[in-house]
Amino acid sequence: MATSVPETSLTQNASQQALALEQLNKRSLGLLRACLKPNPPEVVVHNVKVAQRGIISCLNCQQNPVMRSLYQLIAKLFEKTKSSPEGLDELETINQFVAKFINDTFTNYERAATQPVQGIFGTIHLLRTICSIQPAYVDTPLIDKTMVDRILDVVIKVVDEMVTSGDEKQPNQGVPLLIRLMQTFEAQRRHEKGGEMLLALLGIVLYVYETPHLRTTETAAKLSTAFHWGLSVSV
Repeated sequence: MATSVPETSLTQNASQQALALEQLNKRSLGLLRACLKPNPPEVVVHNVKVAQRGIISCLNCQQNPVMRSLYQLIAKLFEKTKSSPEGLDELETINQFVAKFINDTFTNYERAATQPVQGIFGTIHLLRTICSIQPAYVDTPLIDKTMVDRILDVVIKVVDEMVTSGDEKQPNQGVPLLIRLMQTFEAQRRHEKGGEMLLALLGIVLYVYETPHLRTTETAAKLSTAFHWGLSVSV
């Protein structure tokens, strides 16, 4: 006599297995990150090389807790091992896959007009973390040259959404990013080129100046450079 397993039981088992796998991946990455702290760089490089295929596979994971743990691990690798504007010098495989992951994320976002901008927050955070250690990372051959413009275009959209949709009762998370974005434009002399991206940036700056709860004395001072760009830009 044939027996059947209730569909609800199968669904529950699948959910439990997925949750268990997520927790295992998260703990494994966390444990690996913890092991980096007491060891010298040469030991870190040796141990990570043994595990790098497993680390790379986590880039395909869709679970946010696992991805956050992965980003933290990559940031720690930049701190603990030799790095340069080209990335992780001693971990070539991880370095190549991280660059590919960043490029693919922004390419796919650009092609999928309906994809929510929140879906790339993690990648932006990863890129920002890397650039805080190696500011010239986005200018290297590993990062597609046209991708730099794409990244900035996406970041402007993200910052716009964060600035304009923030809660008045909470500190706005987009304004500090807007200030950093303006500094990037200034450092790369992008404000001299004009174009749609500059106009989009200036539009966000204008919104901040016109919104009382965002227009603090400190913020206005830090954005004053962009404000003067707006006075001289040709539309």
